Amino acid sequence: MAASGFSEQEVARLEKVFKRALQAYNDDNWYVVYSIALELQIPLDVESEDYIDWIDEDIRKTLSNISRIGSTVAWMWYVGDEASKAYALKSYFEQIYGYIYPGI
Repeated sequence: MAASGFSEQEVARLEKVFKRALQAYNDDNWYVVYSIALELQIPLDVESEDYIDWIDEDIRKTLSNISRIGSTVAWMWYVGDEASKAYALKSYFEQIYGYIYPGI
């Protein structure tokens, strides 16, 4: 089902791009929207403070996600020393099962 003379492959590619752009728009991720516009060679205004603000916001969101991941039991288990792993295991059993694992 080619639209306006586009091949089916091009229609599928553009649908994926549209979905990425829509998701970025819904997530207020303006940097991704901006990047997609560049990828599609859509002419943009001269760069402004808005672009810097978008990148700053993206950095803040990324740092927040890293912080959230860094506080998970799985992450503590993965990167921790033996004492951290024992604490993670103890905390997991206490939080999930309400059970204090003996010997930890």
